[in-house]
Order: sequence, then C-alpha cells, then structure tokens
Amino acid sequence: MSDVNNNVGDNDANASTTGFGTVDWSSLVIEQNDDDAGFNVPVAEDHMFSFLGLRDEDERPMEDTSAHGTNLDVAGNTSYEDVDIEGAAIPVDDHVPKEENMDYDMDNPTMEEGNTFPSMEVFRVAVKQYAITGEFVIGTVRSEPGRFEGVCKAEGCKWKIKAKKVQHEGAIMVTNMGPDHDCLTSSRKPSRMASQSWIADRALPILRKHPETSAAELQEKLEEDFGVTLNYWTVWKGREKAMTNLYGTWEESFQLLYSFKAEIELRSPGSVVEIDTKDVDGEVHFNRFFIALKPCIDGFLSGCRPYISIDSTHLNGKWNGQLAVATALDGHNWMFRIAFGFFDAETTENWTWFMSQLKRAIARAYEREIFDHHMSKIFAASVKVAPYLLEYHNLLWMRCGFNPDIKCDSITNNLAETFNSWIRDIKDLPIVQLVDKLREKIMVLFQKRRAMGARLQGKILPAIIQELNVRSRGLGHLKTRSSCEWSAEVKDTTKNDLRHVVKCLTHECTCLEWQHTGKPCRHALVVLAAQKIKLEDFVHNYYSVARFRAAYQGEIEPLTGKSQWPSVDLGFVLKSPISKRGRGRPRKLRIKACTESGYQGKKKVQTGGKNRCKRCQELGHREAGCPRNGTKKRYNAPIMQIFVLFFLIQLYVRSTYNVLFVVGKVEAREIQYHGIIQAQVKMGILLHLQVLDRSLGG
Repeated sequence: MSDVNNNVGDNDANASTTGFGTVDWSSLVIEQNDDDAGFNVPVAEDHMFSFLGLRDEDERPMEDTSAHGTNLDVAGNTSYEDVDIEGAAIPVDDHVPKEENMDYDMDNPTMEEGNTFPSMEVFRVAVKQYAITGEFVIGTVRSEPGRFEGVCKAEGCKWKIKAKKVQHEGAIMVTNMGPDHDCLTSSRKPSRMASQSWIADRALPILRKHPETSAAELQEKLEEDFGVTLNYWTVWKGREKAMTNLYGTWEESFQLLYSFKAEIELRSPGSVVEIDTKDVDGEVHFNRFFIALKPCIDGFLSGCRPYISIDSTHLNGKWNGQLAVATALDGHNWMFRIAFGFFDAETTENWTWFMSQLKRAIARAYEREIFDHHMSKIFAASVKVAPYLLEYHNLLWMRCGFNPDIKCDSITNNLAETFNSWIRDIKDLPIVQLVDKLREKIMVLFQKRRAMGARLQGKILPAIIQELNVRSRGLGHLKTRSSCEWSAEVKDTTKNDLRHVVKCLTHECTCLEWQHTGKPCRHALVVLAAQKIKLEDFVHNYYSVARFRAAYQGEIEPLTGKSQWPSVDLGFVLKSPISKRGRGRPRKLRIKACTESGYQGKKKVQTGGKNRCKRCQELGHREAGCPRNGTKKRYNAPIMQIFVLFFLIQLYVRSTYNVLFVVGKVEAREIQYHGIIQAQVKMGILLHLQVLDRSLGG
C-alpha cells in the first residue's frame, strides 16, 4: 500500500520555451475548488494573457520607425529620408486682404467685438457655450436671421451682447458686448444654457468611442469638464439625440439588418444569418434573428467538446426582447461563442426556431449508486416526488446520466451568465449596432486567444497539466493496492474505507469522473504518481494545444462601415417589432438567486413615519410588540416536525447533486452540488403537521 503526497510523475509542463522566452508554469496560480467531487476553477483569461507576456493593442508601444532608412506611406509607396527636397515646394501666399478669421474653439469660444462666425446657427451655439464657460445665463432679447441681442439674466447685471449679419458676406459679427459681469455664478444651479442639443453635441465624441456610457456617467463627465450643473433628464434626452445622430433611428436599425446580412455573406461565406419577419395589418415587422459566423462554426466542430449551453438575456433598449446565445467550452474551460440571435420572448415557438437554425449551422453526478442512495430517501419522504420529476423534469439533469464521450460534467448556467456579463454594457444599442458590436467583440476575442495559442507548447495545455499537479497534492488519505502495473484499488480512509478501482490504460475509474471529464480523477492521480509517466498521455485530446489552436484558427473577417454595406432592395419597409415595454427603467443587472455570491435579498423598507406604541407612547414599535407586555408563551413545535425539518436540511446540505423536488407544500429548488440550498417555505401541511410559521413562533 502506497501513500502519495507528492507531484505527479515527470512531465515537461513546469517550464516551456515559447519562442518568446521561457514560461514557468509551476508559478501559475490554480484556484482549487472545495467540492469533494469537483474541479479546479479555470484560469482567468486575462491572467493567462498577461502570464504569457502578451498585451492588448491599446497597451502596445508605438513602433519607432525613425531608424529605418525607408518607410511605406499609406499608399504603400517607398519614401527615402535622405533625398534632398529643399526648394521643391513653391511658396504660395493664400492670404486674402480684409478676410475675417472665423476659427474658434467650440468648447471655449472667445467673444469680442469684431469676432465673426459663419452663420447665425453657429453663433447661437458659440454664445451658448460662452455663457456656460463664463458661468452665467443669457436671456434672448432679439433673435432674427440677421440680428441677435442678448443680456445676462442675473438681477442687476448690465452685461449684454449684440451681433448682426455682415452685408454681402453672410457672416455674423459681434458688434457690441459688455460691460463685465458683476453677478453671482450660475454654475451651482441646473443650467438652462445646457440644452438637449448642447448635450448631444458634447456627447457625440464620447459615445462614438464608448457607446455603453450611461446617462449618469455622461452627466458626471460633462459636469466635471465644463463646470456646470446639469439635470439628469436633460442629459438622458440629449444622449438619446446623440445616439440617433450616431446610429440612426431605432426603426432604421432593423431595416439595416438585411444590409448587414449581405455584408457578412460577402466577407465570410459559410456563415448562417437568418432574419424572420411577420405580417401584421399589411405591414412587415421584424420577428427573429439568428447568426453563426463561419469561424465560430468551424472552431466549435474542430476544437471544442460536443457540449452547448443555451440561454437568453433581456435587452435594455427600446425593444424589450431577448438575446439568445449558444456557447461551448474550449480546452481551458473558457466560453466559446457559437451563435446568437434575437426574439421577443422565451416561447416554445421561438426556441424551436432558434434551435433549428443552430442545428443547421453545426449539423454535427458521477456515481449512480450515490445518486440512487440520496434520491431513495427523497422518494421515501413523499410519493409525489417521483411522478413530478418524471412528468416535468424527464431530461438529463444529473451528472451520472451524462454521456461520458462529451467530457464535460457542467450542469449549471455559468456559461450563459458569463456571456450576459460580457455584453451587459451594450445591450441597449440599436439592433444592427448591437449585432455588429457583438461580431467585433468576438473578432477581438478570437485574435487574443489565437495569440495565446501561438505561444503554447507541448501536447496538452500546460495550464491543465499544472491544474492536475496542484490537485495531486494533499491526497495522503488515499491508499492504493495494485493488481498490476496499471490497475489498482484506491481506498479513502476518511470515508469508511470507500474503495474505487482505477484502470489507467483504459482511462477509467469507478467514480466515473475520469470518463466524464477526460482528466484523471484524484484516485487515478495517486496511482499515476507512483509511475514514471508523462501525465499528458492520460489526458483527453479535447485539452490538447492542437485543439485549442484549431478552435480559434479561423479569422473573423473585418467589415466595412454601414455606409459601405451592400444596398438591399426588399420591396418593403421592415418595421420594428410589435412589443410592449414595461414601465420604468430596464434592469441591467439580473436578480441573483440566494445561492449566488452577491445576493442581497429583499429588504423591507419602512415608508412614512415611525410607529408609536399606544401602551408606552414610545416611537419605534406597536403595542403588540411593546417590551412592557412581558414574555409571551410560544407554541412548541411538535417533535416529529422538528425531526423532519432536521432530516431534510441534513439530507440536502450533504447532497452533491442538483435536485428539484416537492414534499407537500415545502418546495426547494436548484440544490447546487456544492451543497447550498435555496428553499421557499409556503403555508401548508407537511406530513399532517401544523403550519410552520405559527408553530415555530414566526
């Protein structure tokens, strides 16, 4: 019998040469999971990216080309720095006598007598900005196509400005201004000068670079940059105007989907793009959308496990539809985007359509004894459980029933939730901009992971080997007895000598974890540690470097701007979808379940004033809860009820499987295999017992 507590075998994953330097994989931090049957947490993608010495495009320094003798200009022509070009240019004096200089700073314009502006519209914008910068409010006395008069609206201030149209030129000239202000600043009050149009003009460059900027963030930035106090709703409406100027109207974005489809089919043949419409009262309205890019299809089929996570998330824009997504797992257990689409609601019809398009694109609990043991106790507690599960949950929801060829035991919606957080800031964009932005994010992601794959060496992903090395430690409680060189019994001394059989040559263990995940379980690791082997020979090919590279080998083709997309004559105008939007602002963050980190629960908020007790006349409580009432006798819960509650809690806390069950009127949902329960207790009868709330003194 051997006692194993050391590293697994001799392998070459601790250090490797990538061509860009040596990477010490033993220094890669692997976060371990406390789940007894489970796995280590996947290495964060950003951490791996920097660990390999890579940097994003925004972080790369500009290359110095001054040392090169020749350079290529934009047109691709060679330029020679040593060529003498002195005197080659002919000096030209383009000054026109009496021509007025109309250049000015839009953010900080100068107003002086004699200054000219191209038009009255430009002058009004400039004088408004001048007032905001000067922290005062202009009142309009006269505003005509050829004349403007304004005054400071502060009481007692004599500042004024006059401008008029210059004859025969059309320009606007400031003819009179002053005296200086002798009034209090207006910057501490919401400025009337900062109108929706002013905010829209200032928001354009911000939203062009960061379209996910919210109205609150935009308000904070403008107030900081221009020293002005703004009304939130004015900023919100100004932002809407700016978004319309950038992306067009909401209705136009649906019509542009056909041009986007034509551009994708032109640049990336083999991609699947489908637009579904419906006729309502003689008008054609948008109904559903689906897209799967060719590199994503090929990458899934070539480099990912045959496992797909399907889910949807609410959109935050004017259309309260759903964004459906199909994701998979690559060798690092990172999310791989296969396809996404849109529809109005999660209905059977919509999901059937989405899944049929997905099929067209890709038409291609471990131990059963433990599961049966726990489920038999649940079935014994209530005869209603088995029929309920058979009728409403007849699909495979337990790990022991999974196909081991998939090499994935995931039964949570973590993939879909990760995708939701990945796109959270862009879900309110117009539909065609949202589709294009998602394509762009996937394009950048492919390039990032392709760069990581180029630096990886070896047969199996080094991070997976390091994960197994870390997991092989601390297994001194597992004792082995070998039947031959590659077969052994493994006994767990902490679990009443629970024993498993490991067959190394066939990559099998009776705990079934090795078969389901493709990575040696802890029982297999203690057997392999006693042998002089290469651990990578016992890991499934799904975790190979070659498959990871194959997943991201295809290039997501860059697209031109929407103004250059093919023009598609549909013969009809595609209207926006018919849907009703609820009151209030759409949520950007979903409501988390009590089993998830960050759950805050429902907080009771008292409205109005505090209650005054009629007995002691003090604030903060009612007469029924007055301390002067003394201690009231509570109902004692029946012994049988306490026993049943204790039994249920112990059973489900220890359970390592996702179970959905109903016992009487006590419902418990989503029992996670990490041992956390979410229970909802309702009024009712449990095994002929009294109402829980009253009998327990609640």
